[in-house]
Amino acid sequence: MKCVIYYVATERHLQGTRRFLGANPAMKRVLQPFSYEELLVSKCGPVGHYIFTDFDRLTRYELDCVSAFRARLREIAPEAHQLNDPATVLDRYPMLVALHKAGINAFTATRIETGQHPPAYPVFIRSEDGCRGPETALIADGDAYDAALADLRAKGKARRGRIAIGYAAQVGPDGLFRKYGAYRIGGDILPHHVHFGRHWVVKRNAVGNDKALKTNDGAAGHAALVEEELAYVRDNPHQELLAKVFEIAGVEFGRVDYGIVDGRVAIYEINTNPKLPRFQRSDARNGIREITRPQMLGGFQTLNTRVSAPRRLVRFATPKPREHSFRWPRRTLPRALVRFVLA
Repeated sequence: MKCVIYYVATERHLQGTRRFLGANPAMKRVLQPFSYEELLVSKCGPVGHYIFTDFDRLTRYELDCVSAFRARLREIAPEAHQLNDPATVLDRYPMLVALHKAGINAFTATRIETGQHPPAYPVFIRSEDGCRGPETALIADGDAYDAALADLRAKGKARRGRIAIGYAAQVGPDGLFRKYGAYRIGGDILPHHVHFGRHWVVKRNAVGNDKALKTNDGAAGHAALVEEELAYVRDNPHQELLAKVFEIAGVEFGRVDYGIVDGRVAIYEINTNPKLPRFQRSDARNGIREITRPQMLGGFQTLNTRVSAPRRLVRFATPKPREHSFRWPRRTLPRALVRFVLA
């Protein structure tokens, strides 16, 4: 039977997938959102292909449950694609350490709860999970590092779950920083964008919204950046290295964000639940979308192969002892609600 691909994430973080499908309605026959909450509560899922994401938002026990479902699905439908195995995907910290050991990244990461100082500076501190970015400015030396830790403690922020990451960014001759983004869908590396910014933390393409670059002499500068981005998505210059990075990280679906420092690729992170582009805007980047849109849609469609299975539903047993039960504090809940109302 012809199956769909189930895109699995926490319910709260499926909105990007739903917006992507709303903007590309033909893909609804290929890709469907499916929440971990639904999978774990029902203890079953439909036969089909699966893309598992959002591992950093799951508990250890929930990850074990996902692994149990994957094993059962493999028994019932061995032809089904299962992208991203929670048993092998590396989270941010182990991935950065592994890439440094492999000689790909010149920088590494340090868990601040260990009490060890980073091997080199400058660094910045951020939470190990999530997408909020740096929680400190760049830290130049050991004394500044100790001061930053003291400041975090004064603000009531725990050391556990926070890491110090080596600084790896380089401003271009035009005064702009660049952050590259490329997706992996199965076996394909799909370059998608170059974001330009005036700060070393490039969260989105600030230049594209900078009116100063679209007026007078800036218009020519903006056109040059669009042409630079077009060359990137057309030529896929880092394809071979990025494929190696994804393999080291154990990620079969996701988006890698990286920069170029002294001609060398610097990997920042791999997001297994990246924002999927809607391809709806019409502007100077239309030529870029003409390349990236069919590549991404085609990547999903390639995964949507036929699967033979004796049943349509996959039931699985949760690991023992069970740790996923949720119990209401029935005795203290009324008192807590009164406090909440009166506060």
